[in-house]
Amino acid sequence: MLPGARIVVCRRDPLETCFSCYRQHLDTSNGYTRTFDDLAGFWRDFDRSVRRWSLLHPTHVLEFSYEALIADPESQIRQLLAFCDLPFDEACLNFHENKRDVRSPSATQVRQPLRRDTARTARYGNLLDPLRKALGLPFEQ
Repeated sequence: MLPGARIVVCRRDPLETCFSCYRQHLDTSNGYTRTFDDLAGFWRDFDRSVRRWSLLHPTHVLEFSYEALIADPESQIRQLLAFCDLPFDEACLNFHENKRDVRSPSATQVRQPLRRDTARTARYGNLLDPLRKALGLPFEQ
């Protein structure tokens, strides 16, 4: 349907991603966020799909790391824009100054500069071992 489309997949640590979805009360159409097993199942489906499409269409799929973006925003944004054949614009670094309407659970976050303190799972230690188990990750030591 869109043979020249570019697909950008933003990946974040799976434990952080699933726990963030679990903590955020999403509307009822997102019932998969209610249990760790469901979250892990959706994560595995996502991961499998991304890996497949990346292998089949490597020049059209960019796997973009959230952690890399936080560590080095400008170079990561430049890489993203280059992948999309778009020029770099300083406004991308100052996205939080944009005045457009935002209607999502992250509406307050987009009004702030990028934060490096978004990881939450370490605070919960072994309480997240059931989610780690569901994701096939090692348990907290």
